[in-house]
Amino acid sequence: MASASGGPRKVPASSASGSGGGSGGGNKVKVVLRARPLLPHESKHMRSVVVSADHSAVELRTPMSAPGSEVYRFAFDACYDHEVPQEALFEREVAPALPPTLLGLHTTVFAYGVTGAGKTHTMQGSPDDPGIIPRTAGRLMQLVAESAARTPGLEHRVSVSYLEIYNEKVFDLLNAQAHTERAPPLHIREDHERNIFIPNLTQVPPPPPPPPFSHAQGALCRLIAAAAGRDLVDR
Repeated sequence: MASASGGPRKVPASSASGSGGGSGGGNKVKVVLRARPLLPHESKHMRSVVVSADHSAVELRTPMSAPGSEVYRFAFDACYDHEVPQEALFEREVAPALPPTLLGLHTTVFAYGVTGAGKTHTMQGSPDDPGIIPRTAGRLMQLVAESAARTPGLEHRVSVSYLEIYNEKVFDLLNAQAHTERAPPLHIREDHERNIFIPNLTQVPPPPPPPPFSHAQGALCRLIAAAAGRDLVDR
């Protein structure tokens, strides 16, 4: 779900143990891997992808018939195979990071991977099986309501923005102009306290609960360029 500097650690299959990426202590970055099923053309080069019982590592096994067949083991903070439900992944890896946002802490979750790795499925999902974005929106509104009930008079202001960085240009996906023609790119700025912001980025109030698939409107405006290997992606 996220990528950290240096990437995963490759360790001998016989010696890998522990919690993977070392999420204990005061680490602020957690790297989680979610594997998708092998595609037909991939199974020719890779026999299987196996997640360890403690979800701390993933094993890539080459076909036994291949010359020099090996098992490669990579450790992460957490690993999941393709059978993990969207809800379980959200509850285990994303939900615990949401309450601190009400205390003013910044939280970022992003998906990193090659074309066809399953990023859109994980982050966006579908109306019947929502991903991290809609589930996060719903949980945040639930937390806001619970906080307001505990502390009468406490006011929360929540807004939603949806942007795309494409070819080093920033586009506002909630700009109505983006639905008829490509809106002009925006600019990234930094204030005197070194906070990053984007002037003129559209901000809208969140939808009432239960949250519909509200970000789908912005998703329709994303650019999808041709990429090497895209024709091999299972759509």
